[in-house]
Amino acid sequence: MDDLTLHIGGAADPRFVSLADAAGRALAARAVALDPAALRRAAATAGFGVLLSGALFDDALRDALAAHTPAHVRLDVAAEARDLESLRWECLVRRAGALDVPLAAHPATPFSRLFDAGAVYARAPQAGWPLRVVAAISNPVNLEAEGLAPLDAEAEWTELQRAFAPLRGLAVLERVPAPVSLDAVLQALEAGPAILHFIGHGLYDDAQGRAMLALENGATRALELVDDGAWQRRLAALAVAPRLIVLAACESAARVREGALTGMAPAFVRAGAGAVVAMHDRIGMDAARALVFHFYRRLATHGEIDRALNEARSYLLDTTVRSWSMPTLYLRRGAERVFAAPPESLEAPPAAEGETLILIAEFQGDVNAAFEVRLRDRLQKQIAANAIGAARVVYLQHNAFGPDADDRVAQLAARYAASLVVWGWYDLGGGGFQARFTATDALTQFRAHDLQAVAAGSAVGGDLVTPQDLAVFVQRTLPARVDFFVFFALGVLRYWAQDYDAAFAALTNAIDAAANFVPPPSGLSDAYFYRGNINAFHRQARAEAIADYTAALRAGQPPVVVKSAVPPVRGANVALASAAFNLGQAFRAQAEQRRLTGDANGAGDSYKQALDAYGDALMHDPRNAPTLEMRGLTHWELGNAAAAGADYRAALALAPSAEVHNKLAIALAAQGDMPGAQAAFDAAVLRAPERADYRYNRALLARRQGRATTEAGDLAAYLRLAHNPADRSAVRARLTELGWTDDS
Repeated sequence: MDDLTLHIGGAADPRFVSLADAAGRALAARAVALDPAALRRAAATAGFGVLLSGALFDDALRDALAAHTPAHVRLDVAAEARDLESLRWECLVRRAGALDVPLAAHPATPFSRLFDAGAVYARAPQAGWPLRVVAAISNPVNLEAEGLAPLDAEAEWTELQRAFAPLRGLAVLERVPAPVSLDAVLQALEAGPAILHFIGHGLYDDAQGRAMLALENGATRALELVDDGAWQRRLAALAVAPRLIVLAACESAARVREGALTGMAPAFVRAGAGAVVAMHDRIGMDAARALVFHFYRRLATHGEIDRALNEARSYLLDTTVRSWSMPTLYLRRGAERVFAAPPESLEAPPAAEGETLILIAEFQGDVNAAFEVRLRDRLQKQIAANAIGAARVVYLQHNAFGPDADDRVAQLAARYAASLVVWGWYDLGGGGFQARFTATDALTQFRAHDLQAVAAGSAVGGDLVTPQDLAVFVQRTLPARVDFFVFFALGVLRYWAQDYDAAFAALTNAIDAAANFVPPPSGLSDAYFYRGNINAFHRQARAEAIADYTAALRAGQPPVVVKSAVPPVRGANVALASAAFNLGQAFRAQAEQRRLTGDANGAGDSYKQALDAYGDALMHDPRNAPTLEMRGLTHWELGNAAAAGADYRAALALAPSAEVHNKLAIALAAQGDMPGAQAAFDAAVLRAPERADYRYNRALLARRQGRATTEAGDLAAYLRLAHNPADRSAVRARLTELGWTDDS
């Protein structure tokens, strides 16, 4: 992949903009007049990326960028152009056919802000695994008294552990013990971890031009603000600074507006870090969690920091309006790769973009049976015959795994970007045969969070004494078992890639392959569940969906797809709870369809059936927040605001969520509890400040209370955050009534 530098220089108009290749040769250049103040005013608009790119690029620059894409794109803003630093350059777009594609949210153009363009980071990437990651989660005891929102440190730790769970063997996650003081963080860094991950509050003092992180006093755990200068001095004293620092803090990417690069992220780079990921502006906690979740999974697949962040931004772009562009990467040239691939070469090319790769490793045993080759050829033919999409099956002759090799298999899958690894071992005379299926989600942007837990470690057992026993087993029994797990994994992968026709075909093949299994294979109920979703939402076949969900409940090992931020109570049956939840979701979908067709009575019956199913789920796992949330929503749709509010409160006690705060506020307002509704709306906006609908809902509450100034402020924020709202004219008219202007 090429390495391009987009350089912006000049303090006066016109400014000079150029695009250069890795050797420093200019590919295109132009003089351009930019109005930083006007661009900053437009930064909150939906079309800002197109506006910014139009102001910067002419046809020659666009053509040069297109001719050299894919490429790493480094933004180098000269010191004399410091008035441009605060712009959201991550919104820059390039033309790709008829689309405007953000440079910072596409894997073909990994984007970063280059720090000290003339210097090169000399430290070589880590040669192998595992990466050592130190997590500092700072939650001073007096945050509320200082006007800051307290963190749920344990929930954040749980989420971070979940983000790293599939990286077994690739990363070791350690937590700085409380109190999380500067001394405690530096002590944890003395052993030279590759990554420091900070979760907490970041602040910027405009008056003094200082960026700060909120840490804990070492004795009292009270708030202690540590500025960029102190961080730089302490980090520079380390023998080896972390190669990558990730700041999941609100204003950690802020810079001094008047001049020198003295914000928190540049200070870390000056102290010896190779790269810093920080937030350009406030980002909601839910969005920050999603960013972390996807960034680390992509980083573990290929090791490239800028590419991984682009892929994580892409996920946020799919789900939010504004937050996707807030993650900002400051990079020193040469620090792009956090680890290098191990020295041994791959036996086959890794998965290409959009391709599903299935690996069949050499089974560890004392007979050269060559059944792996037959499995490969058979699977490849079946995949082609069933129109399941771009998929390749590879036999790895030089990789064999025995018991306790799960971490090594996970590493292998990461290197190949494989979706599934079939591996195992056997011992003639010892009577043992194990085939395992380790599933990853490397090609689905890690949205199928449950896939690995379902398929990893699933075993096929057999009693083998002679080579003839092995031959019979691998020719008759093993192929059907492998068929199930392979087609199940393909079905789920295609499902999360939104290729529902291919997913339906693969899942049906999996279900058919398991028809004669006794007992049913692990994952069969998941196959029914995902096929039920396709029937319910893609094919609009509600009866078939309910039949599939019911089959999932009867399959013996129901799916685990409802995640809870807290562990279940002792004795809880999470599997049965999840299956009942899925059935409730099916009845809700049926109710919504009936309501849309005017069948109010039928809709009511289906909603009541959904309530019963959610009740069953909570009987098996009463501490599951998503189930409580959905039961609350169903109560609301049946007109019972009080019951809805009770379920929402119970869900929030277990797992705080912006969306549930918003739903609780609506339910409380319906009951006339205006102070409670106000507090709930405030909490929703605090957790997800980029969500336009939360601002609009809070504005409606303010209108009911006659608080015109608050209403106007939230309506103005709604227009700034919403993407082409249909009611824009009506909202502007209301703002005019309230006396609000663009300068207000």
